[in-house]
Amino acid sequence: MNARRDPAARPVAGGARGRFAGPRATGLLAAGLLLVAFWAVFLPQAERSVFGRVPILDEIYYLDRAAAKPDPTEPAYMSPLYPKLIELSGSTPADPTARVYAPAQLRGIRLVQVACWFGIVALLRLLAGRVLAPLAAQGWRRQLVTWLPAALFALYRPAAVYAATVLLDMPLAFLVTAFLALLPFAAPVPGAPAWRTFARAALLGVVVGLAALLRGTALVLLPVAMAAFVWEGASRSRRAAAAATVAVVAALVLAPAVAHNSKAAGRLVGPALNGGVNLYIGNGPEANGFYVAVVPGSWLLDPAGRAFLAERFDRRSVSLAQADSLWADAAVAAIRAKPLRAAGLWLEKVRLHLQGWEIDQLTTVDGWTRSAPALRALVVPYALIALLGLGGLAAAWRLPAARWWAVTLLALLAAQSVFFVVSRYRLALVPALALLAGLAVAVLTGPVRPRPRAWRQWLPWLVAVLLVVPWGLGGVRRDWKAMAAANEALRWAEVGAASHDDASLARAEALYLQAVAGKGGGPAPWLGLAMVQRERGDVAGAEKTLLAGCAATSQNLDLQKQVIKLQLDQKRRDEAYPRVLQALRDHPRDGDLLHLAAVLSEQAGRRDQALAAARELRHWHPENPQAYVDLGILLARGGALAEAAGVFREGLTVSPGHADLTANLAKVTEDLRR
Repeated sequence: MNARRDPAARPVAGGARGRFAGPRATGLLAAGLLLVAFWAVFLPQAERSVFGRVPILDEIYYLDRAAAKPDPTEPAYMSPLYPKLIELSGSTPADPTARVYAPAQLRGIRLVQVACWFGIVALLRLLAGRVLAPLAAQGWRRQLVTWLPAALFALYRPAAVYAATVLLDMPLAFLVTAFLALLPFAAPVPGAPAWRTFARAALLGVVVGLAALLRGTALVLLPVAMAAFVWEGASRSRRAAAAATVAVVAALVLAPAVAHNSKAAGRLVGPALNGGVNLYIGNGPEANGFYVAVVPGSWLLDPAGRAFLAERFDRRSVSLAQADSLWADAAVAAIRAKPLRAAGLWLEKVRLHLQGWEIDQLTTVDGWTRSAPALRALVVPYALIALLGLGGLAAAWRLPAARWWAVTLLALLAAQSVFFVVSRYRLALVPALALLAGLAVAVLTGPVRPRPRAWRQWLPWLVAVLLVVPWGLGGVRRDWKAMAAANEALRWAEVGAASHDDASLARAEALYLQAVAGKGGGPAPWLGLAMVQRERGDVAGAEKTLLAGCAATSQNLDLQKQVIKLQLDQKRRDEAYPRVLQALRDHPRDGDLLHLAAVLSEQAGRRDQALAAARELRHWHPENPQAYVDLGILLARGGALAEAAGVFREGLTVSPGHADLTANLAKVTEDLRR
């Protein structure tokens, strides 16, 4: 397998180079102008669309982290690098609580991602021209192989969608493509200076480190890079030194984030603390290969489910590092309990990464296309990229460059399949698949292609077809379609609420009705539909929706809370109070329920029960300023002014400057003075 013995390892040089220089330059210029023209049309459409103006879920989290003041005591839960990119691009939101943005407000980070998109196209064109084109026959076949990988990526619709979305997947895909370009494909030319090898190794270390700061699974690229240098190097000492250079430089890039997280956690941890929960989502009892919402609570305020874990494990509080360990322990326990199930689930996730159906989750491609019609020009489906890429995988081991492209693809596929599958996670696989697709076409159209027995020649393609066809996903596709409708509905609802536009609210209501009719998405569509109905003045309809949602979701706690709050707003305390007590029996430590129980008990004249609920709230939620407000007010109304003042002061140590605590402390202090 020595690369120097493989005549296909080096490009074919000759006098034809000058002859084709003019047409090649013309083709590059024409392609570049077409791509620029597409983005000149698509980017404004994306910015004006409801998807561009209303970020949700992960997008909100990253924007919130970019706007948050640095806190040395808080570790990074998700990517520590991407919020920095938002900040450096000038897209940090002035108002972190805003949910509707002006069309151009996030243009900075989008332009960074569009630049990454162009960079991927350029690198794929360069790699195909240098490595794959010499394998194809002259004429149109060589031109096809030269342009195919870049065209597959450029015409892949979700790639443009993710470039216009506030998510880290496009920068990550660019770094993966740069990794593919920097890998040592063949033994160095004799007499070449050693510094070139070490410069490439250092660059690879930087790429691996930055990719791992975006998503932890990218760390699997490190052993691939080190193995490539060891395998393809000229001398044993230089090979070992180059591999060590990759590791040292990657470690230096990761060191600041690891040091910050480890200091905050009190033990050695990685640059992000969401590995444990993602491992549980992908391998816990509820896992089915896709993302499954198993973490109760607010995605923005408590993405790790710390409140849920504190209640489950009988603790007053749980840190992010502790939550990471608890989720990881639960995932490992599930794997050990049923190892065959875990192995089968991993194989299923490998298949889900390669099957051709576009998984609607955070970004719905159909909705984006309706809002930004320029996307209709992008016609390449993932199924075609995966099919051709898998076809090229079978021939990759005869060509040094393609061999390492294949190893990179398989390593990413194996690492990501440990967790779970969503559509945007597959974007990191597309550059390698596109290059291997070019190899497949080069082999099929090349002048010296191998001629094995017929069954051996077509067997890889048969396997590829079986992997790409989305077998047995009918029920899941129905559920995700419902969730996609709820996804779009939430954005229209935010626009309608912010601008008081009933047409947008009506659009949101129609989409939410479509979602709940699809019986997918859990409680979120019911909550969203009730919110829209209430915003439109249909309070009775909102309550009816919430009650129907409770019945459809086995009395989901969030839906029950909204029923109680709606009844409270309507002064229907006699109906709300028994609901609170009933919900508390099942969730005795829930902060919202304890607050509502304290308020309703006091209004019902049950002072002892109110005080008990307020004390429970403070005990189990010591970081919640509302706990100190509730308890202090109840004590003050009972005449215990000094004790109330002490509670308010304690609350201000937890939440300095809190308006209600400050005002109540001043009032109690004045009463004591009198």
